[in-house]
Amino acid sequence: MDVMKIEEIVGDIILVILDNYEPLKKIGKSAKSGTTISFKPSPKTFTDTSFHYDVLAKRLRELSFLNSGLTISLFDERSNKKGLFPF
Repeated sequence: MDVMKIEEIVGDIILVILDNYEPLKKIGKSAKSGTTISFKPSPKTFTDTSFHYDVLAKRLRELSFLNSGLTISLFDERSNKKGLFPF
């Protein structure tokens, strides 16, 4: 899996580094759709690298509400907590 790292934030500009980047390839048809995004903050950039599940769940619920037809799922690997926000 490719990993996206946010290396630096200066004002409104975010420098993003992709490890092991390869262009997308068409490999066939699928009944599945969607995008998976995994994020792990760098301690070089962020002073607090801990996530608060309840804060993220509230924000993702708001985002899914504002984007009709979008379903957002949240999975916390530390506690195995899951949230699904369909609107």
